[in-house]
Amino acid sequence: MKKASQIDVENFQSDVDFIGALDKEIRRIKIEVSGMIEKGKIAFKSLEENARVLKLMDHAFISPSHDYPFVSLDDLVDRLKKTRNAANLTVPQFKERQFDENGVVAELSEFYVKWLLGPKEKSPSPLPEHVNRIGRRMSSLRMDNSARKALSQKVSRGQQNTAQTQSTGIVRRIIRDPKSQLKFSIFALDAAPEEIDLPTRITRKMMISADISMEIIDEFFKKKGTRETIFSLSYLEDALQKIYSKAQKVLRCEFKNYENICEIIEKVEEQLSSKIFSSSFSDFEKQLKSGEKDLRSRNEFFEEALEDARNDHLNQLRVNLGHPDDLWKLEKINEEENERILRKSKFIKDKAEEQIEHLNDVTSNFLSRLYQNSSRLAESLSERVLFVEIMEENPAFEQLTLHKLEAKHLPDFENEEILISKKTNAHFELEKERQLHFLKLKNIFSARKLEIRNDESNSLEDLHRWEMHFESQIQHIKSLFSSV
Repeated sequence: MKKASQIDVENFQSDVDFIGALDKEIRRIKIEVSGMIEKGKIAFKSLEENARVLKLMDHAFISPSHDYPFVSLDDLVDRLKKTRNAANLTVPQFKERQFDENGVVAELSEFYVKWLLGPKEKSPSPLPEHVNRIGRRMSSLRMDNSARKALSQKVSRGQQNTAQTQSTGIVRRIIRDPKSQLKFSIFALDAAPEEIDLPTRITRKMMISADISMEIIDEFFKKKGTRETIFSLSYLEDALQKIYSKAQKVLRCEFKNYENICEIIEKVEEQLSSKIFSSSFSDFEKQLKSGEKDLRSRNEFFEEALEDARNDHLNQLRVNLGHPDDLWKLEKINEEENERILRKSKFIKDKAEEQIEHLNDVTSNFLSRLYQNSSRLAESLSERVLFVEIMEENPAFEQLTLHKLEAKHLPDFENEEILISKKTNAHFELEKERQLHFLKLKNIFSARKLEIRNDESNSLEDLHRWEMHFESQIQHIKSLFSSV
């Protein structure tokens, strides 16, 4: 028979090998989880850089800086799209929707809340608190039979009390064996989830590692005989909980940074409508003035010719033309001036119609552009993944409808309702700026149209007064020779 000292040495060596194997698995999963976290951080740094540049460009758009002396609207919009896309691509690292076999979104809200926002309360230990405290103090490597027997009885009583409480209907609780309860207390899941995002990937890896570790524990105690595993489970729970908690803490920190970046994006989006419509209104004024300038340049030669003919006819008037021998010359001058007046009248009317046509075309074009910009912007603003989409499995979005603009007394333009399926603050700003821009276009159109018609009316009145004046001059000259 083996000596007692030799048995103790063999027991000690087997205990050391057991602890070494268990620690090796714990170190392995710790390194693997750290690698996954670092890989996620690298991907997140790209988003942080995009957000930093976006914030600087947005500020430089109003107040140019040394780094960004000039930022065009197109550059700002392009940077916003890149940052928004980078943010949307980052979301699946935090959470990706899962579907069960029926195509229904799996309920994992509490799981993700624990990962991204923090636990509401500490998960219960897999063992009753009084048992857990005893188990943490006692060493399973040197536990005598009486201690193991007493501890086993406490565990049995705890399970019996739980079962009795459940049968009374006062508290409903799922009864799990200590190993299953250990995994549930750490991961808040009964089964390993599918690897679709960073939390589920880490959770699945760690649950598999927990199974491996518990196999090591089971194998050890099979060889050693029937022994309690409370200390081993507590040790494993502590080790895995530390790894899991650290991973959650890092991811929560990254998720907080993601929220800050979303606030930057949201702020830029809220101000984007004003920038786009202000730029469009500036283009409208420039195009309107440019077209009117072209019309003036095109009509300038003919207008000067008519003015020269008027002066020429006026200078040809002489008192002696009233003599009967020269009266035909006076009549010819009068006919030519009447023809000039008809041409001048037609020119004034045609000029006004050209200006009105140009005003209608430009206004119609920019009103249609207002609808197109609003539609594209509304769709673009809805592309950003909202916080509620991340934290809720089946979020209900409030819809918004941008109604048709009032087209009365305006030229025809593209004008339809814009339906927004996912309303945000930026959409409210869009509607406010859209109405403001429309009112400015409408006021410019109405004021300019009235100005053109007033100019036309005044020019015709001036022409009529000139016609009466010229006719009076003719009659005065004729009257001088009325007695001849």
